[in-house]
Amino acid sequence: MSFQMSRFFGCLVLVGVAVQSQSFAGVVSYSPSLKATGATGVTFDVPYTFGTHKGRALSIGGSASVDLTDNTVMNGKFSVPLEQMTTDNSSRDCHMREALGLDYARSSYPEGGHLCDGDNRLPPNGDNSIQYPNVEFELTALKGADGQTLAPVLVAGQTVDMMAIGTWTIHGISQSSFVAVKVTLAADGSGKVNVKGKFNLLMSTFKAEVLSFLGVNIKDQIRVALDLDLSPSAGN
Repeated sequence: MSFQMSRFFGCLVLVGVAVQSQSFAGVVSYSPSLKATGATGVTFDVPYTFGTHKGRALSIGGSASVDLTDNTVMNGKFSVPLEQMTTDNSSRDCHMREALGLDYARSSYPEGGHLCDGDNRLPPNGDNSIQYPNVEFELTALKGADGQTLAPVLVAGQTVDMMAIGTWTIHGISQSSFVAVKVTLAADGSGKVNVKGKFNLLMSTFKAEVLSFLGVNIKDQIRVALDLDLSPSAGN
């Protein structure tokens, strides 16, 4: 191949890379996407009297719009329905929905004991029905790992440490939160982002009470792990 032809094709490659990079510059809207296994990448550990229950979110909704020029969050909100949280035990899952979904001011729970029926379901309506159906996180800012400095700009194929700042709303109670995360922008030009992080939530912070069952008690601290894939929405 001649030198001139080599330069010509080399220029085409450079232009293609530039266009690919620019496709995901500026404001981009991201939504959760399932992994190849069908998993959401959101898991949680629930310590109890004799060990730890393992749980996972079967689905997660919401989106976040971020200006990739400086990682300014335009808006962002994610939610997991209580019905889509499982520990692979229907009785235990119903007790989790009691604790997190019922309005204690209206319900006979917890004073009146467990309300789950023989099919591990709660009433579909009335005072003992679910009033808080989702666990929600509103993302308000992305910062550097110290939670104060500007977040590093994402570079394809690289992982950076950030602090996700926002508000959890669980059981009708909102609480501000700082979550340390590792963010990776895919190297393939797809614009996909992976977010990894681990953090703890206290049931008592959200005034949630899980009643004991057959002598088994749930501990206060819930450990959450993220391995979340986010894809740019169509039109970006």
